[in-house]
Amino acid sequence: MPPPEGVSPAPQETFKTLEDAYFLGYVPRPVALLCVGENPLAVAWHMPTNKEPFMYAVAIARENYSHKLVLEGKDFTVNFLSETYLEDILTAGKYHGDQTDKWKLFKEIKPLKALKVDAYMVEQSLLVYECKQERLVELPDHSLLIGRVELIVPHPIEKYSTG
Repeated sequence: MPPPEGVSPAPQETFKTLEDAYFLGYVPRPVALLCVGENPLAVAWHMPTNKEPFMYAVAIARENYSHKLVLEGKDFTVNFLSETYLEDILTAGKYHGDQTDKWKLFKEIKPLKALKVDAYMVEQSLLVYECKQERLVELPDHSLLIGRVELIVPHPIEKYSTG
């Protein structure tokens, strides 16, 4: 039976797993850059987790270099960027920080020292959450890093930067 006039037909392609849909780009998620210490990592699984105190969580795969830094107790920032910086965001997700200095590969984004935590933030961010580690929840293939947001830095960051 065809759909009524003006109604689009249902998609013909379906998926059995989230991974199949996710890797084909059918699960829209805002991607942020997580900077653990000095290492940037593209992350799509992130969310607020508490209002008072404000906490934010990021899921990190155990095989990532950033996970090792998290286990060392490093502070982190969550950097929200516009799609203008997509190429650099993809670069951050493509290389491993223990093998490559990703900052040298980026074409546009630049690091700044965070104002309240011991980590880098991205100068071009629309908004940055500066976080201290609060808790790490181990899951079967990821760890959920929960941070207490110490400072929210709005755009333009250079207005707030100390150099």
